[in-house]
Amino acid sequence: MAIQPLKVGLIGSGAISYTYLNTMVNTFDILEVVGCSDLIPERSKARAELFGIRQMTNEEIFSDPDIDIVVNTTYPSSHYEINRQALLAGKHVYCEKTMAATYEEGLDLVNLARERGLRLGATPDTFLGGGFQTCRKLIDDGMIGEPVTVDARLVRSYGAGGAAPFGRPGGMFVPGGSVPYDMGGYYTHALIHLLGPVARVSGFARKRPRNFTHPRNAHYGEPVEVTGATTIVGALEFVGGCYGTLTVTSDGAATDTCITVFGTEGTLICPDPNEFSGPIYLIRKGNPTPMLMPFTHGYCNLDPSTPTLSGKREPGHNAHRGMGVADMAWAIRNNRPHRASGEMGLHTLEIIDGIAKSCETGLVYTMQSRPAQPAPLPAGYFGGDAEGCLDN
Repeated sequence: MAIQPLKVGLIGSGAISYTYLNTMVNTFDILEVVGCSDLIPERSKARAELFGIRQMTNEEIFSDPDIDIVVNTTYPSSHYEINRQALLAGKHVYCEKTMAATYEEGLDLVNLARERGLRLGATPDTFLGGGFQTCRKLIDDGMIGEPVTVDARLVRSYGAGGAAPFGRPGGMFVPGGSVPYDMGGYYTHALIHLLGPVARVSGFARKRPRNFTHPRNAHYGEPVEVTGATTIVGALEFVGGCYGTLTVTSDGAATDTCITVFGTEGTLICPDPNEFSGPIYLIRKGNPTPMLMPFTHGYCNLDPSTPTLSGKREPGHNAHRGMGVADMAWAIRNNRPHRASGEMGLHTLEIIDGIAKSCETGLVYTMQSRPAQPAPLPAGYFGGDAEGCLDN
């Protein structure tokens, strides 16, 4: 029986929309993209022409009875309101990055979706790629024994350089947009996928001040308004008994990524959770030599030298961002839970907020949310038939 696709409207035709549209239009048959919108009509017009879809307004997407899923790739400061409007319009929603700026806003969205019988999804969906699906299989198959501890770390350097104003409201220094929200979700989603939900957190958070540094910037020398945490360092206690550390900072001087799981029988060195694949190394007890592991799953990164359809640089152009939308669509068809769920996104928000609250109170924070650990994808699906791994 031929696939009956679900129809999609994308809101927010900025930089990251390219990889979403390319994935949804050209990779997954379960999705049929109807159109896209943007506050800047020239951007949605360019994307619509590039991918052979309609240029639309937000209101047209909300009111179109044929559109099943709204994909929200707007600025983080707009996520909550756009997601809420889409749910109230009776649409399933899938949101790029964190779906709201706070745990309370995220909880409101989860409850609204549940009340209306709609699906709510939240990125990142990189854990669905071949890299972290292979890591999950290695852990589930007992290759490192019982997981004991995990170390997750991201070190970046975010400043306020450049002659132009911030490309998005508040830049990278506001709640929902600062580095724990902007990039922390890649690490927490990977951890929840590998080890399950978190029971308690504690730790420290800070907001490091910055000034505008480019002489041609209208605010040169003035302080940046920093309202979101720029560094969090947290201790995590997983429901399953594993302990972990989570460090996410934009206050460093270099880029460093790490997720390493230490078990009773071995150690697993995972790829960058910002990617769909990457090197995976296994170290077994009694053999200190790291072994490079083959992928057991498809949907890895594409060749980065592959040219873009637009002929210019497009962030994430060799990735499968939007795979979570396809998984949601198959889940709707098959009446099963989707993997990059709103509950998982809410758990990420609470982990970040909980670490900040622990810093303020000096107390361990007990998590209120507890999503199910996402089901792994079946192994062995590669090439043109790979989409079948989602039909389960």
